[in-house]
Amino acid sequence: MAAEANGVPEPHDGLYDEEGPIPTFGPVPVDEHGRIALSEEEQSARRSALIRALRVIGEPRGKPDPPEVHAAVMRLAGLDPEGNPLEESQ
Repeated sequence: MAAEANGVPEPHDGLYDEEGPIPTFGPVPVDEHGRIALSEEEQSARRSALIRALRVIGEPRGKPDPPEVHAAVMRLAGLDPEGNPLEESQ
């Protein structure tokens, strides 16, 4: 979570939910064999933050795009409106 300097929280440029800022974490530490080296406490904190972030990201905001806009964006991404790859001839 954001550190505090003189009791004043630093700005948080990440996601927020009803509980406040969602914590962010650095790279996952690994041991000398390349295995993930997290304590149970840190695993739990990361899992909780992930679940909170996914809830925020998954919430629809505003009105959805009209079908023609959705289709155009998908086409630019090389996909049909259902998310399948377009044939190269199109």
